[in-house]
Amino acid sequence: MIELEHDKKGFDGRFGAGLPRINDGSFLFIMHMISKMKPEGSRLAIVFNGSPLFSGDAGSGESDIRRWIIESDWLEAIVALPTEMFYNTGIATYIWVLTNRKRKERRGKVQLINATDLFVKMRKSLGNKRNELSNANIAEIVQLYGDVTKNGRSKLFDNSDFGYRQITVERPLRLAFQVTAERISALKEEGVFQKLATSKKKGKDGQREIEEGQAQQQEIVSMLEGLAGPEADLNRPDFEKRLAKATECAGVKLSAPLQKAILNIMSERDEAAEVCLDIGGNPEPDSELRDHENVPLKKQRLTTPFNIYKSVYIPVGVYNWTRHQFTYGSAENRKWTISFFERFGGCYDGSLNEARIRSEYRPNERLSFSFSEQWNRFRLPLVDGNFSVVFGALETDYAFSRFLSLSTIVQMDTANAQAVSANIRLRWNYRPDSDLYVIYTAGQQFASLAAANPVQLYQNQFVVKYTYSFRP
Repeated sequence: MIELEHDKKGFDGRFGAGLPRINDGSFLFIMHMISKMKPEGSRLAIVFNGSPLFSGDAGSGESDIRRWIIESDWLEAIVALPTEMFYNTGIATYIWVLTNRKRKERRGKVQLINATDLFVKMRKSLGNKRNELSNANIAEIVQLYGDVTKNGRSKLFDNSDFGYRQITVERPLRLAFQVTAERISALKEEGVFQKLATSKKKGKDGQREIEEGQAQQQEIVSMLEGLAGPEADLNRPDFEKRLAKATECAGVKLSAPLQKAILNIMSERDEAAEVCLDIGGNPEPDSELRDHENVPLKKQRLTTPFNIYKSVYIPVGVYNWTRHQFTYGSAENRKWTISFFERFGGCYDGSLNEARIRSEYRPNERLSFSFSEQWNRFRLPLVDGNFSVVFGALETDYAFSRFLSLSTIVQMDTANAQAVSANIRLRWNYRPDSDLYVIYTAGQQFASLAAANPVQLYQNQFVVKYTYSFRP
C-alpha cells in the first residue's frame, strides 16, 4: 500500500519524497507526521535512533527524504540524548524537532544540541535503562533550544551545510596482454569457445557440424600458441593488430563474442601498461577500481586531478560551491504532468548552469510514458573548459498487475563519445519485500551523431536478479 501511494499520488500523498529501505520505518513515520502538520503552523518532536541521520548514500530513498525535509526548511533542531535511556536498548537516541513555521532567525538554519552528558544515574537499573533526565536537565535542554545563540552545547548550521553529493571516482583501465598455455586452457572452458563444437541438428548433419567446430577450435588454439611469448604487450592496439594478423594468416574467423573472450582472458591489469582508450579516444574506466565519495555541496577537496570531461581535468585544490535552484511544475495527480528545474552558480572556480525538463503521460492506471532531458553548461577557467553535456531519457512503464510490471528506458549521454543505451526490465513482486527481476541491457556508442559514423555495439547484457527477505 505504501509503494502504491508513492507511485500513484506522489507528493499529493504522504510518501512523495521517496521510500526508505524495507527494514526501517522511521522515515515513513516522520513523513506521515509531516502530512498532519497544519498550514497555519505546527511543531512536532520525534525520538529516533541514529538510523535516520546516517542511513542511505547520496541519491538513496533515505537521502532523498532528508533532502526534502531540509530543503523545505522544516527541520528546526536535533537534540542528541544520553545513551542507556530506554529499557530494552542502550543505543544513542535523538530528538528531531520539525515545524512549518520557523521564526525569522531560524529560517534556513538547523540547530544541533549536544545533551549527551545531561543526565542523572538511576538508583536501580531497569534493563538497559540506567540514565534518566532530571527536571534540571530538561530545563537546560529547553533553554538551549530556545536560545538560538551558539555555545559549547548548541550550534547553528545553514541548511546547505548538510547537503552532500556522491561523486564516482574513475581510474583508467590499464591492461597487459600475453598468450600463455594456462590462459589458452582457460579459453577452452569458456562457453563461447565450447559452443563452436555444438550443433542443434541431429544425425549426420549434426555430427558434421560438431566435427567442423572441433577443427575450428584446434585452428584457434594453434593460432594462439603461435602468439605465445615471454614478454607481454603493454598496448592493447598492438596486441589487437598481432591477433588480427595471426587470424588472417591462419585463415581463422573470430566472431565478436569470441574475440572479446580472447582479449579478456589473455589480459591482466598492469599499472605499467598504457591506458586503454575507447572509440572516441577517451580513457576507459576500470570498473574494479571504481570508487564513490560523498562530498559537501558547499566545499570539495580534490587530492588528485579530476577528469570532468574528455581531456579536461580539474586540478588539485579546495573548491567552494554556490548553487541556487528554481523548480516549476504542474500538479502530480493529472494524466499529463510536466516539471522543470533550473540550477545555477559556482563550480570549480567557474560556473555551471543546469536545466532539466521532465514530462509524463498516464493514459490509464497501468500505462505511463515519460521523457526527460537535462542540459549542463560548464564555463571553467581551463583549457577547453567551456563545454556542454546533454542527458536524455525516454521511459515506458506498464503494470500487468500490482505484482508484475515491465519497464523500458532509452538513455543518451554526450559526456564523452555520444552514447545511447536501452534497458528492458521485468519485475515480479512474488511476495512482500521480495522480487524477481529479468533485465536486458544493450548500449551503442558513436564517435558523433553524424549519420556517416557506424554504430558500435559495446554492451549486450542479460541479468536475472532475485531478492528474498528473511524474517526473524
